[in-house]
Amino acid sequence: MIILEKFRVRCHALKAQGQQKEDMVVNKQMKAEKGVHVLDMHGHIPGIVPGDTFRGKGELAVLGIHRSIPEGIHWKKGKPAFAICLSGRYIDDRDQGRKFDYTGSGGQDKKGRQIKDQKWERGNICLRTCVERRMPVRVIRGKRDRISNELTYTYDGMYMVNKACIVVGADNFKVCSFEMEAIEAHATVSPPVAFRSLGGGVLSRRTLRDSAAGALAVAPANPQATRRLKKRRGLLIKDLAVGQEHVPIPVFNEIDDTQLPPLQYIRQNTWATREAEAVHQSARAVLRTCGRCGVAACHALGMTEFYTEQGELQTTVPEGVYECPPNCMQPACQHNRVVTRGLTLPLEVFYTGPERGWGVRCQTAIPTGTFICEYVGEVMTDSQAEELRHTPGHDAYLFNLDHFLIMHQELESKGAGAERTTLPTLPYDAALPKNWDKHPQRLAHKEANEGQELPGLEDNDPYLVIDARVTGGCPAAQPFHLFIPSLEN
Repeated sequence: MIILEKFRVRCHALKAQGQQKEDMVVNKQMKAEKGVHVLDMHGHIPGIVPGDTFRGKGELAVLGIHRSIPEGIHWKKGKPAFAICLSGRYIDDRDQGRKFDYTGSGGQDKKGRQIKDQKWERGNICLRTCVERRMPVRVIRGKRDRISNELTYTYDGMYMVNKACIVVGADNFKVCSFEMEAIEAHATVSPPVAFRSLGGGVLSRRTLRDSAAGALAVAPANPQATRRLKKRRGLLIKDLAVGQEHVPIPVFNEIDDTQLPPLQYIRQNTWATREAEAVHQSARAVLRTCGRCGVAACHALGMTEFYTEQGELQTTVPEGVYECPPNCMQPACQHNRVVTRGLTLPLEVFYTGPERGWGVRCQTAIPTGTFICEYVGEVMTDSQAEELRHTPGHDAYLFNLDHFLIMHQELESKGAGAERTTLPTLPYDAALPKNWDKHPQRLAHKEANEGQELPGLEDNDPYLVIDARVTGGCPAAQPFHLFIPSLEN
């Protein structure tokens, strides 16, 4: 996201000069620049996927996700609303995740108290128009970290406005109330936003990659570490990968005697049918960049900085990251084989309890931008996945891969030389090592503490070109786990 990086650099410079509300200043400047201004649009913003996080409403505005910085509703007169933002300002909001009640704008004092009735005007009437025209809106949720006081916003995807009405609120004034519901396959759900949860505090800004961050954490591979592993309580399996990775992946249950269900650990995609493999081979046939230097390919796409010397991703673009093949011998190319190198983090699977099943954590802290693992599984076509989805008794997790189709006009205009490829952006980025085959991967886009559970995937996250399911099925209600090597911070 080149625009986002420019925005952050300018904000940092203005803040260093003592400028107040620097995000609003930079957003106004960039609106006037040719080729930067983003038009109002409905639906997903290209290159932005549910689950992406941002450091303030200025970033949301410059990317076109939610352009009304001071307001909760992104609207334009005479049109259905484009987006709404939940930030805990209204006591009448009821956030229950996939369904929630959203309070319209207006009628509050500086302390957040409702002091007069709301009306069907401005953003409120535009949001009501979404009900009449059955037009979905983008939903963004804000969250303030209790420790760092840092405010972040998460894009949660597309929601339908099912109902709009006037109700009497908790402060005994009339408010516009909207009943919202997530659209299947187009939304994820962040933690609910509580009333006044973002109040107070100062927005703390930081760069994507902290220059003081340490190198990649690597699991200790020595006899003493193995002995320490055996002494830990609840060890079920010493290495789930059975030696297939550079580091072991142990499995723990420190709660009860529940065993990990049988499963097969795989490192590469398999094909459900010959038809699925044929689709894959057809996609590879149009990639004309085989053997090309990945650094050169990234430069052709306008990427001047991707991996650091420690192997952490500094920025991301929708086209993904091009890794270098083994015949690239330049010094810069040596740092451009992160996914090719394979798993290096000391990950482990652990039992969280009967409600949520099995989860994933790391024995060390995970720096921002760190490669965690590839996402692999059994690949099938859309029609095969749909048939499997309706098979009685089959609980396989289907991971939709069709959201990131990038047509050749965009790539060829940047010199990539590919007719059609499928490369996702964070939190699922893609690299093309090994004859330029696509490798979806998960990256840490914020730090994770040692032993912290790594959050799971939502069941309907849309990515790539054909469906992939986890071989062996999913043993827990929360469908994303590490036994197929793939996880998030």
